[in-house]
Amino acid sequence: MLEMLNDLLKKIEKENQKTNVRAIGMATLQQSNSKKNKVKTEGKSTLEEAKASISQTTTGLQGAVKGKFGKKITETFEKQKQKLDAY
Repeated sequence: MLEMLNDLLKKIEKENQKTNVRAIGMATLQQSNSKKNKVKTEGKSTLEEAKASISQTTTGLQGAVKGKFGKKITETFEKQKQKLDAY
């Protein structure tokens, strides 16, 4: 009788350990997803800031630098902006 109770207790402990491992795994997965979403949101924000900065720089340089060099700079910044848009 005592042996049956010990076996039953061992089974219950094993099931409890399995449940704990599953809970830890699910919590880790949720944390991972949360961090991914945070990085994605922050990345979009940084990307928008970079686009705005390039646009402002392009506008400022168009007025300040004239001629072929100014045109080349403008083209280069436009290419960079397009790369950011594609990202």
